[in-house]
Amino acid sequence: MSLKKTTIGFSKGKMVGHIVSKDGVATDPEKLDRISKLPFPTTKKALRGFLGMVGYYCRFIHMVATKACRLTRFLHEDALAAMEDEVSRHAFEQLKSALQVARIFRTPDWNKPFLIYCDASREVVGSILSELDENGHDHPIHFASR
Repeated sequence: MSLKKTTIGFSKGKMVGHIVSKDGVATDPEKLDRISKLPFPTTKKALRGFLGMVGYYCRFIHMVATKACRLTRFLHEDALAAMEDEVSRHAFEQLKSALQVARIFRTPDWNKPFLIYCDASREVVGSILSELDENGHDHPIHFASR
């Protein structure tokens, strides 16, 4: 452990692209700002880079696989020119905006009941792990999809 990189007594701090606090784990606004300014990818390398950034924050995006499905299929095809349609651009913008409304995920309270929501289609599967509060409202703890 490096003393230069160690902070003690702070209520929140940055950690590997996330903001960690007593409330839970959130996305880093600086990183999200950079992602929001990215232009539409025109090469396979740029598309792979964008999807990698989205994948890093995938736990914050509900049904990320469904939203990214239109774009990920172009990684396996030779012609990126077909990607330049309105549906692909919409999928790209939808992923960027989904990151902007990302939630704070709190750490689970093992004394409270959990709910698991699942959904599947031929192309993707998604799930939400939620925790019930005292009023019966559920709060997402984790999103997952493939």
